[in-house]
Amino acid sequence: MSGSTDDIVSLILPPNEADQMDGQLVSDYTSQLSSLGVRALTGEPHRLADTRAAAIDRTQQLAYNHYKTFISNADSTQRVTNDFYATEHTVDAVLAAVPRLVTECQQFSAAAKAICDRWRDVSQMLANHPQILEVLEIPQLMDTCVRTNYYEEALQLYAHVQTLAKRHGESVPIISSIAKDVDVFREIMIAQLLKDLSVNIQLQNCLKIIGYLRRTDKFTETELRIKFLTARDQWLSSMIKEIPANNPLIHITKVIETNRVNLFDIITQYRAIFADTDQIVPQHYTYYGLTTQSTGGSGGRDFTDGAIINSWVLFKVNQFLDTLRADVKRCVNNEFGHYYPIESIVEPVFYFGLSMSRIGADFRPQLIPIINDAIADRFARVVADATHK
Repeated sequence: MSGSTDDIVSLILPPNEADQMDGQLVSDYTSQLSSLGVRALTGEPHRLADTRAAAIDRTQQLAYNHYKTFISNADSTQRVTNDFYATEHTVDAVLAAVPRLVTECQQFSAAAKAICDRWRDVSQMLANHPQILEVLEIPQLMDTCVRTNYYEEALQLYAHVQTLAKRHGESVPIISSIAKDVDVFREIMIAQLLKDLSVNIQLQNCLKIIGYLRRTDKFTETELRIKFLTARDQWLSSMIKEIPANNPLIHITKVIETNRVNLFDIITQYRAIFADTDQIVPQHYTYYGLTTQSTGGSGGRDFTDGAIINSWVLFKVNQFLDTLRADVKRCVNNEFGHYYPIESIVEPVFYFGLSMSRIGADFRPQLIPIINDAIADRFARVVADATHK
């Protein structure tokens, strides 16, 4: 508005009301007042009063005629206001729940991913069910093979499981569990194989059993040699223990024959199985080795794979010589009221020593003092008995 117009407005309206009214409307009305004459301007307040009264009357008439609408509008306004307040509170609650919703959505997403992964694994497992079943049945199958002496098949299963364990043992726990179960049956198989070595078996079966034991990867070559000799020694010792000891002459005669046949067979089996075996107790220190064995010496030789069979042969020879001394002493002691003809064992025992010479274990020099002492003792006892009579 122009300056003159502002002055007129300030005269007509209070300052606060002029600021609150529409400027364009005030400007138009002021222009209209400026164009009025004195008479019209003088009657303007009455006209405005009449206009105001008419407006109030129309308003009252409108309120009277449409009071229900006003009441309804007021109620609607109140409801809308209340709804806005409720919406505001709801929005606040939603905003407060959004972080939790985000967290739960993330958890749901992770759970859904885990379920999908699990479903994929299960689907793959179902698709490969026959192969998985074969792997799971390996321990039971190996148990059956071991119990029915199908050692070749059992070793193939063991080798297959070892390959699986190396590839997947750390990442697949069930493979490690299967490998442990298979190890248990391997130990049972080893025990059965060692037991089979402790009976009367032929060279072909010995070769097969040792081949199985090698493939179990349980023993070193040295341990395998010791296990073989231990098992065969158990069988030979059990045969000797079964010989009746009532008659010392018969006992030593059967002991000689049993040792001569079976000891030579065991050594032959050993040398055939372990082809790199050195000669058994070389001839030039046979006697020296036997004497040092009895006194606890080693003869200056290292305990190598070749010395294992040497030590065992020396042990068995000394064991036989101890049995020979004991039985000859019983024959000489006249414990049954008569003397046994000990000269009848001289030929068999020396033949036994001669047989052992073929494998480099000639112990005939050790027999001479035993026989000489027995004959001398026998002669002394016969002379004493004759003198006494």
